[in-house]
Amino acid sequence: MTEKSLASIEKHAREIGKILLDVLPPGVGFTLWLFDFGEGGWFTFLSNTRRDDMIRVFIEHIDKLMQDPKTSDESRKAVQQWKSGRA
Repeated sequence: MTEKSLASIEKHAREIGKILLDVLPPGVGFTLWLFDFGEGGWFTFLSNTRRDDMIRVFIEHIDKLMQDPKTSDESRKAVQQWKSGRA
């Protein structure tokens, strides 16, 4: 991925963000993740919320995903390692 390509993707993401701001009611937060698949790829995001709120929501969502029987053992192990490192 070239910087120019990533810049184009981020430009489109900002356009999507503006649409979300226009159509969502006040007080509704969003985060849009954009990434390529595989190891060593790129990742970018945009959000209309405070970083601390976004992190709290991500952790709550990860906890819900961990209760889902479709979550792989590999993912469970990775989350457990991550949580033990932040305790």
